[in-house]
Order: sequence, then structure tokens, then C-alpha cells
Amino acid sequence: MTEARVKELLAASGKVAREEAPPLIARTAVRFDGTINLGHILTAAAMLTAGASAYFNLDKRVDLQARDIADVAKRAQDSTDRVLKELSDQRDTMKDTNRTINSIQNDVALLRGRAAAEPTGHKR
Repeated sequence: MTEARVKELLAASGKVAREEAPPLIARTAVRFDGTINLGHILTAAAMLTAGASAYFNLDKRVDLQARDIADVAKRAQDSTDRVLKELSDQRDTMKDTNRTINSIQNDVALLRGRAAAEPTGHKR
């Protein structure tokens, strides 16, 4: 916004611009000099400290997560092993039950065979 435009806006609003007032927009050029002062050193040190702190905190988090993942994997493996053992035990129980049932069926068939071979003169 130019100074003429500022005066025009002030005149339109009923206010009068004073000539001795400093301009609203200060036009200063960016100036770089070759000096290094304490502020520069402190700023650089603070940035390096913040970067190192962020890196080490991130490294700690990654290590903790890696340990958590290993722990979860171990618990999952233990759970899987326990379930497989239980299934194996149930399979063995089922085999024993099937053997018992087959033995009973053979015994019943043998008894039926004997009953069929007996003379039919007996009344029950």
C-alpha cells in the first residue's frame, strides 16, 4: 500500500494525515553482516540440542516398540503351542474313544453271533 493511498483512505474516513507521522509501512532492506554474536551461537546450540533430543527419544521409542513386538510374538507362539498341544491331546482322546467303541462293537457282534448259534428251544 503506497503512502498516497494511505492518505487517500484517511481523507475519505474524515481523518487528516499528519505529515510528521512515520510511514505505516517501514521499508527496510534485509541486511546481512559477517558478525557472529552470542545470540547466533545460542540459537545454533539450541537447535542442535533439540535435534539430538528428538533423535534419541525416537530411538528409545523404536527400541520399546521392538521389544513389545517381540513380546507379543512370543506370547502368540506360546498360545499357538498351547492350542496345538490341546488339539493333540483331544486327538489322542478321540482315538482312545474310537478304539473303545470298536471293541464294544466287536464284543456285541460276538455276543450276537453266539446268541444266533444257540438252539432256539429256550424261551426268554
